[in-house]
Amino acid sequence: MDNHFPPTKIVCTPKLQKEDGAGFVKSLVKYIEKHFNVQNPFFKKPLGFEAWWVDMSGDVSLLTKCSEMFFYLCIQSHYPAHINDVQLEPQLPKKLSSPFSVLIKFVNNDVSIQDIKNQMDEKYESIYSCHDLMGTNTSRARHIRIDFTDRNDYDSILNGGQVSLFSQLYDVKEFLEAPKLLIWY
Repeated sequence: MDNHFPPTKIVCTPKLQKEDGAGFVKSLVKYIEKHFNVQNPFFKKPLGFEAWWVDMSGDVSLLTKCSEMFFYLCIQSHYPAHINDVQLEPQLPKKLSSPFSVLIKFVNNDVSIQDIKNQMDEKYESIYSCHDLMGTNTSRARHIRIDFTDRNDYDSILNGGQVSLFSQLYDVKEFLEAPKLLIWY
């Protein structure tokens, strides 16, 4: 089974009609292509989406299996303000899927998420989100998941193996999602 990333939704004002969708998506890809090719010089596949649709409310949803395209679209500044007199408001995901996610293990509970994010933002430019990993809280420590949009920052923190937060060293590991299993009886 092919794995897709979650759909990227773009709220459009004014709302699109279904017949206007093809022209809209074509213009969006044309806009994206300029900067995308500069940022991803070794990407040789044709740029596009596996699927797209205009929903009942007149907004556009885009579906891709390409990680480079998905991560590119997770950054607000990569979208134009308008296409064909239609104002765009992308709905970005709250967290990314795991290809560029790391785990900082056993972070002291006294350190807030916002403090961690602020300190990590000083070292790494491409941090997308930073949050507690559910189910890891103990009375003294918890694990923190950090999502990156850039492979270089991701590789840099992983290769270091540790990160210093408020002068204390913490182990950094690759975050691997639980496998999706289908059990047949």
